Amino acid sequence: MQDNDLGTPEGRGLDRPISLLSVVRDHIADNIAPEVDSGRRYDVLMALAALDIVLRELSDGEETLSKAADALSEALGEKKRGNYSSLEDIINVLTSRISREVREGRHDGSSKVHSQLLTYSSALLEEANPKYQARLKT
Repeated sequence: MQDNDLGTPEGRGLDRPISLLSVVRDHIADNIAPEVDSGRRYDVLMALAALDIVLRELSDGEETLSKAADALSEALGEKKRGNYSSLEDIINVLTSRISREVREGRHDGSSKVHSQLLTYSSALLEEANPKYQARLKT
C-alpha cells in the first residue's frame, strides 16, 4: 500500500470503522443509556457525545480541515497552503502565524481577516458541536 499526500494508506477506507462506531454508538444510546441510573447518566451522555465527535471527524474531518486551512490562507493573503505533510500541520502553522500577527496589531480593523477567522471558527465548531452552530445561525 502506498501513502497518499495526507499520510493515510491508500485503499484503507474509513467506511468499516465508521460503520462499527455507528453501531456501537447506537447500541449504547438505544439499549444502555435508558437503563443507566441517574448518577451515571452524565457519563454515558459524555461517551455518546465523544463518539458523535469522532464519527463526524472520521466522516467529514478532511473537508472541515480543508475549509479551515483555506480560511486561514485567505486571511493571511496566501494563494496556496504550502508544502506540509497534513492539513493539521498547515492549520498549526497558519494558526500560529495569524495569532502572532493579530497580537502585533497587523490586522486591526481588517474585515477580511475578521470574516475569514469567523469562517475558520465556524468550520471547526460545525464539526465539534453542530447543534450549537445551528443555534448561532438562527
